[in-house]
This record gives sequence, C-alpha cells and structure tokens, in this order.
Amino acid sequence: MPLIAFVTLPPDARAPGRDDLHAAWARLWPQEQPPAELDAVAHIPAPVPWSDLEGPTGCAWHWPQAADVVRAHASHLIVAVADAEPDVKSAVQLTRLVAAAIEACPAATAVYWGAGTTVSPADRFLATARDMTPEELPLLSWIEFRVFGDAGATSLFTTGLAPLGLMEIEIRGSKREVDHLIERAYDFAHYQALRGRVLRHGDTIGASAEERIAIRHTPSAWDRPGQVLTLDL
Repeated sequence: MPLIAFVTLPPDARAPGRDDLHAAWARLWPQEQPPAELDAVAHIPAPVPWSDLEGPTGCAWHWPQAADVVRAHASHLIVAVADAEPDVKSAVQLTRLVAAAIEACPAATAVYWGAGTTVSPADRFLATARDMTPEELPLLSWIEFRVFGDAGATSLFTTGLAPLGLMEIEIRGSKREVDHLIERAYDFAHYQALRGRVLRHGDTIGASAEERIAIRHTPSAWDRPGQVLTLDL
C-alpha cells in the first residue's frame, strides 16, 4: 500500500516540472541521487476535496490557521512512495520527496499526509525535513495526535503509526495536563519509530526513575482495527 502526501498550491501557482524537482533535490541533498519517485510527482489542477481536509484541519491544534490556509488552495501535487509494506524508511523517503516538491514550488501552502490524516504548513514541513536525522524524526508531519476532553478528563489517540507497521497509541480519560499527554504520546511514538514494536504488554517505562507508565496492548476504545498501545496516565 503506497504512502501518499498532497501538497496544496494557491491560485495561479506554477506547478514544478521535472527539472525544477531535480534541481530542488540537488539543493537539499546534493550527495544523493534523486529517487525514481521524484519523476512521478503529479500536479492535479483541482483542490483536494474539502471532505478529506475538514477533519484534519479542524484538529490541527499545532496550526490554528490550518483551515483558513488549506481551504484557499486551488490545486495540488500528489507525492507517493509505492512500497508494498511501508515502514519508517518509507516515511523518510516520502518526507524528502515532499520537501523537494516544496523547495521546487515556494508558493506551496500546506502538506496533507494521508496515512496520518495530518496537515502541516509547507514551510514548517520543509524545515523539519531539512533537520531530520536518523535519531530525530518529524513525527508531527506524519502522525496526528488527536486530543479531546470529556467530563473533565482528556483523551488522546494517534493516527499514522499503523500504516508504518507500528502500534497506534491511546490515552483514555486522563486528569493530566494536555501538554504532558501530548509529550508522552510523542515520546512513545518516537521510541517505536526508532526501535520498532518492542513495547510489550505489561511493560513499564518512564522518563525518570520516579515515572513509571504502564503499557497495555488492548483493543481500541474507538473501534479501530487491531491492538493499540494504551498508556495509563
């Protein structure tokens, strides 16, 4: 199943051609040959359906202007990595391809990462792609951390880990601060992205000797397929 991202373009933006994309790749990663997928970047002279974007933009707590910016786009680029079983390496490759598309088209406004149903400002996506290292992955570009409250408690779930062969994360009905929950979910997601599916049911883990977070493998509280990592916070 391919990993796909969509780069939104404003009205009158000039879509990059093959030479533009290859020149952009050479500026970003001059020591590496451009992959074949770069030649498959396609311009679609129509917007991404708003029905696909309304939810992700409405939940983009890290980008309050997302809905207004994304709604104004007039066309988009489709960028894909066609791996049969995508993993973190596939996501890294797609990140570089998307970054080259943005570098080749400075008018680009946003990136919609389909597997994670997450949106990012184009300039921020490009900056995090430049800064990406094997030990520092741009998870906010790949994964949605959806937060919502109910009856005085906060819950969180991720979307975007399962398409990379990892376990989605859920936190249910916590009384902890929202920022703390996001930080911990991010840490556990990044740990998985670096090391794979190594967090076992019944494990405890924490950022300090005093912190012990219990990990459980459970069915999703939100009717999603498969087992998820439930963090007791």
